[in-house]
Amino acid sequence: MARGIKLPEELKDWKITSLVSEKKGQNKYRIVKKDSNGEVFANLFHIFAYGNHYSNEKADFFEDEVNFLNSIADKKEYFTCFGAYLYDNPSKEKADMYIATEELEPLSKVMRSKNFTDDEITDFGLQMAEILMFLEEKNIFHGNIRPENIFVTADGKYKLGGFSDFECKASDLDFSAPEVAEGRNPDLTTDIYSVGLIMYCLANNKALPFEGGLTTKSEAVKMRTDGTAITAPKNGNEKLKSIIVIAIQPKYEKRFACVLRKTYCRTRKSTGKTGRKRNSRSNGRSADTF
Repeated sequence: MARGIKLPEELKDWKITSLVSEKKGQNKYRIVKKDSNGEVFANLFHIFAYGNHYSNEKADFFEDEVNFLNSIADKKEYFTCFGAYLYDNPSKEKADMYIATEELEPLSKVMRSKNFTDDEITDFGLQMAEILMFLEEKNIFHGNIRPENIFVTADGKYKLGGFSDFECKASDLDFSAPEVAEGRNPDLTTDIYSVGLIMYCLANNKALPFEGGLTTKSEAVKMRTDGTAITAPKNGNEKLKSIIVIAIQPKYEKRFACVLRKTYCRTRKSTGKTGRKRNSRSNGRSADTF
């Protein structure tokens, strides 16, 4: 047990193996449990507010985060978070929030060592389309999809994480849509843009649009977020290139939300699944609030 931390009752089968990182008001641990297949490892984020750092507003924010994360935690085939827990004690001015996530390899690491074929890029897009369709049905938009927030299982399945700033906070605009750079709220097309941009990199020798030659990465990002039109990536068949280009249109109203939906539904006809209805969501608060 590290630093005397007491695990939530819901995680009584787990044990802490190490402290991975620590910063003000937040620690990250590696935890382990045994099952029929051996040892299973996971991440545990412990976020806390004590004494002068405690407030009712912060406790309410923690509660909102926990409720939201638990609303998607049961979809283990889509998301890395499998539980969030809150222990709030106003009389002692103490609040502890715990977020448990699977320990998986991030796509950002995989991209450094793997070249993706057209079929593999398409498979990535289809899996992400299925996840985005589920989120749309739940009235949820992620708003920060990037390779660091997408994780890969041993059998090649993609899972989405980073719904909370406590898990992974964006420090740049590398995979953000222009409207995010402008400070506007994300929506479904914002997430489609980010997925499309990742697909662009996979089909463009890992380079972002405009990056290369005399153009630095930061200059390339600024050109893109300023609304410069993007041409097709260097590699990929014409159909794949077309889908990518539509997904990363600078004007959100010109992106076709139906692109991923149609692709998803077309490839799932044999399963008997149908398309899903359009919804919307915006979450105005983040960890920066505090």
